[in-house]
Amino acid sequence: MMDEAVRLIFVATITFGLAVVLTAILIWQLNKNNVMDIPNERSSHVTPRPRGGGVGIIVAILVGWLLDRILTDTLNGNEIIILAASVGLAFICFIDDLRGISAFLKLIFQIICILPGLIFLFETGGLFREWMGPEFDIVVTGFIWLWFINLFNFMDGIDGITGSQVMILGFGIAVFAATGIITTQVLGPSVVFLAAAMGFLVWNWSPAKVFLGDVGSIPLGYLIGWCLISIQTETTTPLTSLIIIAILPGYYLADASITLGIRILRGNNPLEAHKNHFYQRASQNGASHASICQKILLANIFLLIVAFVLVGPHPIIALIFSGIIILILFSWMLIKKIDNPYRN
Repeated sequence: MMDEAVRLIFVATITFGLAVVLTAILIWQLNKNNVMDIPNERSSHVTPRPRGGGVGIIVAILVGWLLDRILTDTLNGNEIIILAASVGLAFICFIDDLRGISAFLKLIFQIICILPGLIFLFETGGLFREWMGPEFDIVVTGFIWLWFINLFNFMDGIDGITGSQVMILGFGIAVFAATGIITTQVLGPSVVFLAAAMGFLVWNWSPAKVFLGDVGSIPLGYLIGWCLISIQTETTTPLTSLIIIAILPGYYLADASITLGIRILRGNNPLEAHKNHFYQRASQNGASHASICQKILLANIFLLIVAFVLVGPHPIIALIFSGIIILILFSWMLIKKIDNPYRN
């Protein structure tokens, strides 16, 4: 069997290269066929850009994931079904990017795609198997997974934000898996997420030459959500791993959940497009897309450090410090910046 470090470098290189090359081809094809995201009153951009570049990152992830499992002889039927479901979800979302599909219909397809994963979880339990009955645990896990899928879609609104989040999530999961704190089964996929996101950011960092589109954001939420659930289902320390799962994507979870909660309390339609997320407020307040993503990356690095140092001995303190980091980031996002006409 190939040495683990060499294997991971090899898989990461292939994944990164595929993401870069495929996204470049997509930019050409999307421009050629005029598949453009046209700015409107709810957009954070002022210039039309091609939409649908997520095809490249999803294909790179699928190839990298399968390659890692083949090289380690660990490919199993459950994962094949999950990866196949992500392809189906991407196909539906690409149609949405091209022609538009109702939010309700997209939600139905998402539920259909998570059902196989929930069936697999009956063997191991879901996120809360230590504290809930099996049926209730599976239902709650399903709702959280569904929310995670959609928050990735909701949060993908400025150049580089989702690519940056996937990159740091992949890196963070890899650190915990490589050190044995969580299951090593997620090490290969986490490196694949990291490499694919870096490849996509070559083209998506501000000023972006292509947008992710639903074809990228929704399957990403689906696959990363499954990866995070897998951490919990294969752990012997459920509280520790559950807190790690909550902290690593903490900013995305907090921004999307708080914004949705506020909109529901105000009587707004939760499915309607808007510009109320904290990162969107930062853009409206004059911050460039690049500076917003840099601050989010910095906050995510601090979240990773807090999780790595404190979750084991002091889980509650880790959650408190994580909340403080996110509040500091939110405060920066809400402060008026010097107007920058070139921020988009």
